[in-house]
Amino acid sequence: KAKVLSGIDRLDVLDKLLAGRRVGLVVGGSSIDRNHELAVDILCRRYHVTALFNTIFGIRGEFVYGERVERYIDGPTGLPVMSIFNKERTAPTAEMLDAVDVVVFDIKEAGVRYYEYLYCLADLMKACVACKKAVVVLDRVDPIGGEKVEGTVCPPDMHTMVGDYQLAIRTGMTIGEFA
Repeated sequence: KAKVLSGIDRLDVLDKLLAGRRVGLVVGGSSIDRNHELAVDILCRRYHVTALFNTIFGIRGEFVYGERVERYIDGPTGLPVMSIFNKERTAPTAEMLDAVDVVVFDIKEAGVRYYEYLYCLADLMKACVACKKAVVVLDRVDPIGGEKVEGTVCPPDMHTMVGDYQLAIRTGMTIGEFA
């Protein structure tokens, strides 16, 4: 029987992409490996992590939706965590990216257009292109199958936080495929 592995479980591949580089992480409480260990802990042990970025719930899932924390220190690693999802921004600034060569994005996606992590990733990718930084997306299975595309698509002239990229409500993609 074949096993499906998430990106965090492919350390052999990550070694080739991250070894010897300054790494920034965009992770959350759902960023776990097959043994339920948090990706932040795995990656900080294995690579030279220089920046941690929080999107919505904290890098360990320690906040509730709507709780805005601009900056905090992650206790286990001692690294500062900077918010990249708030009223001021939806991606890291150029200054935030100064300390990294590559940004790893590992957040579980729900397979639907209105899940904000898709747009966090899109904005992260744009910021990294502007600053000439690499992005590595650690893909995960789509929890609702990833085979069906269903629902309405926002018109191209209607910009919303969760309506760009002409995606149907049910995207039929993993976050890696979206990237």
